[in-house]
Amino acid sequence: MLETKIIESRAHEMIAVYEYKNKDVRGDYVLLFNHGFVGNKITPHRMAVNLSRKILDMGITTVRFDCVGAGDSEGDYEYMTINGEVEDTLNVVEVLKKDFNMKKLFMMGYSMGGAIAALSAAEVNPDALILWSPVSNPFWNFYHLIGHEKFMKGINGNDVDVEGDMVSRKFFEDIIKIDPIRKIKNFENPVRIIHGSKDNDILPINSIAYKSVLRDVKVKFIDEADHCYSSAKFQSQLIEETSKFIIELLK
Repeated sequence: MLETKIIESRAHEMIAVYEYKNKDVRGDYVLLFNHGFVGNKITPHRMAVNLSRKILDMGITTVRFDCVGAGDSEGDYEYMTINGEVEDTLNVVEVLKKDFNMKKLFMMGYSMGGAIAALSAAEVNPDALILWSPVSNPFWNFYHLIGHEKFMKGINGNDVDVEGDMVSRKFFEDIIKIDPIRKIKNFENPVRIIHGSKDNDILPINSIAYKSVLRDVKVKFIDEADHCYSSAKFQSQLIEETSKFIIELLK
């Protein structure tokens, strides 16, 4: 079953989708998903949607939403900042507390959404955190991803065109101050991470960085997979390994 929900954040309306097997299990066990950089609630190859459909029979309610300035939500590219998306996530959590009688809340993020989920989890303290190919050091990662010329243009106070998506100067203003690893290092609940071994966008060392500071953590590398898991085989492995982690976390 699908529900759409309008959630307000930063004086704008965001679109969220709730998905669950039936009303008897609605909101008991909730998985909240954070999309990536210039991304949306669907993700490349509909990976977030496909995961949702895979785990509904476990009694999970999935919540996918577009941050302000992303996907179907209000706002434009100027609203895409890491701190802004953390604020969006915390506002979604507050709505979930009102809408559901949650037995467990799992937070999950892909790519930059992994950093958003980690930063948010430090505030929310969910029952578990699941990360796909997560950013651990935004300053270094986006220098690597965007390249020297465009990154320095952004750091110097300019909007930047990144492969057809505009990235605001506001994105770069406080990026040097954001440290998900430092923020999440005292998190004591389970953390499960999946990363492609051939991810050249967000390098696998990012997942190792998370592993080095967390207490209850497991990392699964998908052999030969890139950042977007750009084959049906890689996507199948991603969904299957994530499902195994969720089964474990439900126990």
